[in-house]
Amino acid sequence: MDTRIEVYGIVYRLLLMAHKLTCAEVDALLPTVSKWSRRDHLLERTFVFVNFIEAMRFANEIANTAEDVQHHPDMLITYNRVTLGYSTHDAQGLSAKDFEAARVADGIYQRIAAH
Repeated sequence: MDTRIEVYGIVYRLLLMAHKLTCAEVDALLPTVSKWSRRDHLLERTFVFVNFIEAMRFANEIANTAEDVQHHPDMLITYNRVTLGYSTHDAQGLSAKDFEAARVADGIYQRIAAH
């Protein structure tokens, strides 16, 4: 399924998920995004690619998706690595929106890295 179409399908859910999660809720959700970790108020993961071009394809698709749903990650690009950090500013911490965005990012990565 096209990632952007999938994203539109979750926009409504994202709008409903802006409350700040408790530490217990975050701990319960972390296993659902196993390659992500909690760092302070961020849900964070570094994605590794074979080259800069793939890293930029990923970063651009993340940017387009984030713009579509108005939930933008912190992003650091260093050659073949892209580190994303999600936090919900309206909630002043982590929310379910961040975990949903992490799952979407994982799907984008799987598609791009599979080439």
